[in-house]
Amino acid sequence: MTIVTLTTDWKANDYYVGAIKGKILSQSTQAQVIDISHQVPTFNITQAAFILRNCFYNFPKGSVHIIGVNTEGGKDMPFLLVEYNKHYFIGTDNGIFGLLFSEKPDRIIELRSPAELRSFTSFSIFAEAASRLANGDKPDSLGRVVKKYQERIPLRAAIDQSVITGSVIYIDSFRNAITNITRDLFDRIGDNRPFEIYVQSNHYV
Repeated sequence: MTIVTLTTDWKANDYYVGAIKGKILSQSTQAQVIDISHQVPTFNITQAAFILRNCFYNFPKGSVHIIGVNTEGGKDMPFLLVEYNKHYFIGTDNGIFGLLFSEKPDRIIELRSPAELRSFTSFSIFAEAASRLANGDKPDSLGRVVKKYQERIPLRAAIDQSVITGSVIYIDSFRNAITNITRDLFDRIGDNRPFEIYVQSNHYV
């Protein structure tokens, strides 16, 4: 069995999630479809990348991850299959891959698509690519190898000797705010000194 995960902004009250699951399972008896999240804010590739980046490595090697966020492609935003750390990621070249990976991927393949793109073309292309991988097809058979995808530079914390200025990049369902200030950065700049926290000019010790 090959695990196929779904991370989308399609929500739970429309038919899109059920349709793509049915399409995948109809084309491959080897696929096991797992939901990661369908509640990504519409078109928000930053949050989609954060969610997937923090969970994909828990899945077995060889898993296929469909990214259904801001999926409408075109000439400047082709549909891609990206191999990274023995996982496969299928999505639109809208900048999300640059946010998702901290290192260069092993392989980038531009998936074959019809000359004329219609609404929700990504639905059929993503389902077919995932199904073929689950059936054992080689990634190179799904399209042509390309050298790069659109790069998006993640928002980074600004630092000086005594101040770290960061941003909240994600708020989970428990209202925990997650920032772009890493523990390593905090320890390095803080150097075990007393510290104060300011959130939108509010002071917290």
